[in-house]
Amino acid sequence: MEEKEKLEMIIRDLEAEIRVWSAKAESAEDTADKNFYRELLLSLRKEKLMRLEMLGARGSAAGLGVESTTGSGPPARKLRLRQDLQNQDLFFFEPMDAISAAAVASPGVTSTFFLDPKGRQTDELKNWLRLAEQLYHEGKPILPLFINGLVKSGKSFILNEVLPAVVNTYYCSGGSSQQHASMAQPNFLRVNCLPCNRISGSGGFLMDFLVKLKESAAEQQLSAAASTPVPSDRFTLNMLAAIQDFMQRLPRDRLNFLLIDEAQSFYLLRRPVSNDCPQHGSTLDMDAVLQMRV
Repeated sequence: MEEKEKLEMIIRDLEAEIRVWSAKAESAEDTADKNFYRELLLSLRKEKLMRLEMLGARGSAAGLGVESTTGSGPPARKLRLRQDLQNQDLFFFEPMDAISAAAVASPGVTSTFFLDPKGRQTDELKNWLRLAEQLYHEGKPILPLFINGLVKSGKSFILNEVLPAVVNTYYCSGGSSQQHASMAQPNFLRVNCLPCNRISGSGGFLMDFLVKLKESAAEQQLSAAASTPVPSDRFTLNMLAAIQDFMQRLPRDRLNFLLIDEAQSFYLLRRPVSNDCPQHGSTLDMDAVLQMRV
């Protein structure tokens, strides 16, 4: 077995372990048990990150390039949206490369689709994208996009699937501006905050957040960002500085989209509660929440 295959197998095993221990951490009722599982998860994620970096280094040595968007398995297909000609409320996801797109369009092949009456959602996303690109070229901070709604109303799907496809479609078609013709394809860094540690203060939460950022960068073989050092302590200011360091290491010749799912977790930090000493009133750690807001 080649070294690359061994690394891929180790990464798959680590991912399976992470899923198991994540479930145990979520179901644990005792604070000490939760903390134990969280520390174990952090160690496993760091191990996975190291293996991903090793895999990326081998890919680079083989001529794949460290700034490609391939992960630990086969290259991830970039998807775009295609509006149906007969039903214009219907948008199909299709690969950006012509060969894969032709295969998907063949008779008998099913495609993932997105129902968007009158194209309202996609139009709003494109309007924000045009503004983001304009601010980028002007050297100004890009205004964040917030996707909110009721529980189980498709927010994560819009964030993680529809938005990247809208961006890819915009860049593929030329958009409304010619300025981006010389820009490289954007990067998409995905972080789900739900598993992040919410009972170790803002520093503990931000440590998990940074590790997830590094994992996402490593999966895309963005080696400079993926190698950002993680502080050994849990001091909030040190974590913030490390996250800023991560952002500075991202490629500067393209837009980098940070897709944060379950972002409300930043403001739902909890105080540790012991079964021997039940907590009365709110379990929110208000000091940590206020510190996070600052």
